[in-house]
Parts: sequence; structure tokens; C-alpha cells
Amino acid sequence: YLFPREEAGDQVPAKRNISIVIAAGVFAGFAFAIKPTAIMAIIPLGAIMLGVLLHWSAFIAVFFLAIALYSWEGMNVERTLARMFGEGAAIPPWAVLTIFLTIGLCFLAFLAFKNREKFPSALKASAVFAVTFIISVSPWIIHNNLLQGGRSISLLFKAPNDISPVLYIYGQEEVLSGKVVRTLSNDIAVDRNNPACSPTGGEEELDRYWGFEKGIIKHYLTLPWRTAMNLNSTGYYVTTMPALLLLPLTLLLPFFWMKRGRWARWLFAGTLFMIFEWMLLANGIIWYGIGMFLGLAILLEVLCGKSPDIFGRAISGTLIGMSLVSVLAMRIWQYETQKNLLEYPIGKASAEVMIERTVPHYDDVAEDVVKRAEEFPDRPYLYRVGTFIPYFIPKNLEIIGISDHQLDFFNCIYQERKPELTVKRLKSLGFNSIVFDTNTATIEKDPNGTLHQKVNAFLDFVNNPASKLNVVLSDTKGGIAFILIP
Repeated sequence: YLFPREEAGDQVPAKRNISIVIAAGVFAGFAFAIKPTAIMAIIPLGAIMLGVLLHWSAFIAVFFLAIALYSWEGMNVERTLARMFGEGAAIPPWAVLTIFLTIGLCFLAFLAFKNREKFPSALKASAVFAVTFIISVSPWIIHNNLLQGGRSISLLFKAPNDISPVLYIYGQEEVLSGKVVRTLSNDIAVDRNNPACSPTGGEEELDRYWGFEKGIIKHYLTLPWRTAMNLNSTGYYVTTMPALLLLPLTLLLPFFWMKRGRWARWLFAGTLFMIFEWMLLANGIIWYGIGMFLGLAILLEVLCGKSPDIFGRAISGTLIGMSLVSVLAMRIWQYETQKNLLEYPIGKASAEVMIERTVPHYDDVAEDVVKRAEEFPDRPYLYRVGTFIPYFIPKNLEIIGISDHQLDFFNCIYQERKPELTVKRLKSLGFNSIVFDTNTATIEKDPNGTLHQKVNAFLDFVNNPASKLNVVLSDTKGGIAFILIP
């Protein structure tokens, strides 16, 4: 309803157009303020708006500008190229930024010149969207800057954390205003140039969503199949359904190419844009937020509801129905394994019952952690490797010294593989205990992969008598181990 309804031949009033653009800017600002990764849906939204108001190819121009923006924000271009072409394929981020920014701006300038009569309305809508977006997000930006001290205005997407300790392990004495700083003395400082201090956690965390294969054919061309069939990642929050493989059939619908199906074409293009962003950034599940999920769900409805004959509707409806049944089976299984969580919000189970049924060790461990923080004021911190324990610990930002989910930090301080030295470092940094997720290595398929190697090193460290650590809890079924540092 934002633009003229061609199938009806009538026009939507200009005021209504602007009001909807304002609403879109406001909601986009709220989404971005809540979670900056909403930019993956906001950019395709802007591309659609320019494509409709100026020319459809403006959508492509924004595509180039988006890559430039992500490069400017630190997108790992080398990792993407290495995934596509193998090791050694590298290009500086500044080169990607320059090339794609130049192409995008030149393309957009050409379209603006060629469609001069449409350019003012497109510019007006873009300006209204941008202004309302900035106004919506400004309270958070201003608030974060004020908390930072208000010395200068910058795009601070998160409030500063002046509570959690700052750890320096390279022997550099440094004082940060308003922050708790823990350093290692020069005699026990780690060597930052040691290969063990080269982090691999980012790749281990993100590759579980899109696979560990390399090459254009083996990785990218097979990605839709592997994602839809859950071959790379499974679980409560990443499970997709086979019906997604039917989406390309939408292109065969006569309705899709009619004037009245223009909205479906733009929804299809915007969803592809978001899928491309997801593939480029390898960040999170494929329906990252409601934006991509909305396109995937509605396009499946279009495939079923807009099929030209009863046979097409029957076939597509049957296939989608079968897919939904398989997903329903997954959700029933999830309910059986997590019904204790679902029973709490509906009032069937109390908070205490919910905790005991979920992970019965969490409340006991949390009590010990708080107690030890009081008993050891010189080293009050918990070393956390995974688990959902922060939700159960009061003032967890003050008590949890570090969350080392993929053990990159540990691998660095354990670089010499000397248990006594590592314990000394942990004590010097203020740690008195460790909580460990026994399922840490399960996100990596390769038993010889980097994450498995780090987990094995951690287990060797904990179980080595020279460490003198006290393992008071080890429940592999519950997924938690609790270790005391003497």
C-alpha cells in the first residue's frame, strides 16, 4: 500500500506515502537500537524503496553500497575469499571499500540522472526515512555517549561497561578510568606472538551455521541444500524445514510476474538480499530476525495460494504440509525436553521447580560462586566457559571475569602447557573458580579441529595433578562442570 496500486488504477495519497515512510524509519530505528544486526534487514528495505521510487536497478546499486558499508565496519573479506578460492586469496578491506563504494555511487548517480523526474520523490522519501531513523536511534546514542563521559559524540551502539574487569595478560601496566583492571606481572606475562594467542573462536562459532566446507561449488552452491536439510546445524533455534527448497518455484508462477504481483517480486528480492548478507557475514541462523523469516514464510504462502490451477495448489500444499508435519514433530520433541521451561510462563510450574527441572546444578553453583566472591575479595571472579549460568548469578557482570566460550583466552594463557604457571596467572587475574560447559566441543564436527584441540588442552589442564584444582561437579549429562581454584 506504500506505492500506487497499479492493479486497481487508483493512487494512494501522498500524505499516506510519507506517513508510512516515517513509520518505517521509526521502527527501523527501534530495531537497530535494540540490536545493531537489524541492519541486515534495514539495508534491503532501503534498496527496495529506492528500486520502487527511482528504478528497479537502484536495488543493485544499494547492493554495492552495502558491501562497501560492511567492509568499512570491518567485514572479514579475506576469510570470505579464502572460503571461496582457498587459502592465500586475499584483498585489503580498503580496496573492497573503494571499489564497491565507487561502483555503487556512480551507478546511483547515473540512475538519478536518467530518471530525473522521479529523483526528487526518491530523494525526499530517502531523506524522510533517514531523518526518522536517526531521530529514533538518537536517544540510545546520546545516552551511551553521556555514560561514556560525553567528551565527544560518536556512534556508540552499546552502553559502556564499567563494572566487569578488564584483563591485560601481556605485562603492560595500564590504568583505565572507571574500570577494574587486572594485569599480569612481567615474569608471568604471556607472549602475544605465540601461535596459541591467535584466536580461532570466530570461525568455530559461525561456521557451525553454514558449514565447514570450502570452495564455490562445495560450499556456496550446496549451502541452500545443507541449510534447508539441517546438515550443518541442528537444535532448538536453528532448525529449518525442507519446504524452503520450494522457494525457487515461486519464479514459475504467472502471478509473480504480473503487475499485481510486484510486491511479491520485491519481497523475493529483499529476502535474497538478506540471505546474501547472511552468507557474506556468516552471522547467526538463516532467518536472522523477523525480516528474513517474514519473506520466507509469505513466499511459501504465495507459492501455494497463487498457483494457477488446483493441481499446482494441491501439490505445493501437500509438500508444504508434509514439511510442516516434520517440523511439528521436532517441536513436540522440543516440548518434551523443555516442557519445564514452557510450564513456568503459563503458571503450571514455579520458578524453583523450573530451575530444578532444567539444570538442577545452576542454583547450587550460583550460590557457591557468590559465596566465594565474598570469601576471596582479592580474586572474586568466575572464569566462564559457556553455560547459561549468568542468568542465575546476581550482579553477574561484577562476578564473571571473562566468558571464554571457545577457549581462545585460555589457550593463550596456557601456551607453554605448564599447569602451575597457568594457575598462577588465573589467580593473579583474580579468578577463584571455573564453570565449564561439557558440550563446548560439540559445535565442531571435526574431532581434530581447533576447538576440539583447545577443549582437550583444557581437560588435560584441569585433570593434571600439578594444577591442584578441585573438581567439585562434573555432570556431562547436565552439561556443566564446576572447578575450584585453590
